Amino acid sequence: MRLSVVIATYNRCESLIQTLQSIAEQRGIDKADYEIIVVDNNSTDRTKETVEWFKGSFCGNLMYLFEQRQGRTFALNKGIELAKGGIIACTDDDCRVDQNWLSEINKAFSARDIDLLAGKVIAVFDSELPSWLDINALHGPLAHHDKGDKYFENDDTRKILTTGANMIFRRTSVEKFGNFYFSGRDQDTELAYRWANLGAKIAYAPTVIVRHYNDPARLTKKYFRKWYFLTGKNYSIIFKAKFSSERGFKRVPRWILKEFLLAIMNYIKSVCFLKKDTFYHETQFYYYCGLILGYYGHTTKSENLR
Repeated sequence: MRLSVVIATYNRCESLIQTLQSIAEQRGIDKADYEIIVVDNNSTDRTKETVEWFKGSFCGNLMYLFEQRQGRTFALNKGIELAKGGIIACTDDDCRVDQNWLSEINKAFSARDIDLLAGKVIAVFDSELPSWLDINALHGPLAHHDKGDKYFENDDTRKILTTGANMIFRRTSVEKFGNFYFSGRDQDTELAYRWANLGAKIAYAPTVIVRHYNDPARLTKKYFRKWYFLTGKNYSIIFKAKFSSERGFKRVPRWILKEFLLAIMNYIKSVCFLKKDTFYHETQFYYYCGLILGYYGHTTKSENLR
């Protein structure tokens, strides 16, 4: 078994159908050469029945697992632990992979000695985007990860932080650098950052494509504010060791406080001059609020987007 696909899922049996269907339609690879592992993280819908129904489409290489410990990190690690493939690919239950996804993964790892691969993620919508949403500036909450059409690898000047919708690694690299550690959101960012610091070779491949479907509930300012706030809180934990070397004021690095004040000033300026990027500056304000509160270890009523 060369390839294993791990999907952590929680109460999304309808969109999971589309994900599994897209994997079943792969080109350039034999179904006997890859397996699918769906890890159910305490779903209360028909997730198990959905996976059982699809088993006939994968020549017996579709596995259903149940992970009782709540959290995507636990679900992913369980899938990785039981995967048989030398290459392990992760995607989400609200994604549809390109028809050449697995064959392009094979090409990338066969041609190059890399540990971790980040593919292109294209955000897709069922409804029209609101006027305030600039997908190029506000791509994070939509899991839009498009770094262009050229392959490149990380180096001292360019870091590659993967997104969980389309990240692939060697099993030997997991054994060398460790699996997912971070129990909060952004576990994919933490893993890529930790691996890079340990010397892992990380690459971006534009031909390894996944489409991430965003339902209308995500296309609200409330969702974006919450996403940036929680991302700031998580980043204060993930990058704390790096930030701690900076000069601080009351435990918070001064550059963060400067960026926070700058975000406030830019927001006020954009409101006064009726600029189109007003909401972008507002999200930066929420991001730095989360970053600062995270440094002090404060919890809030809302710690997750679900």
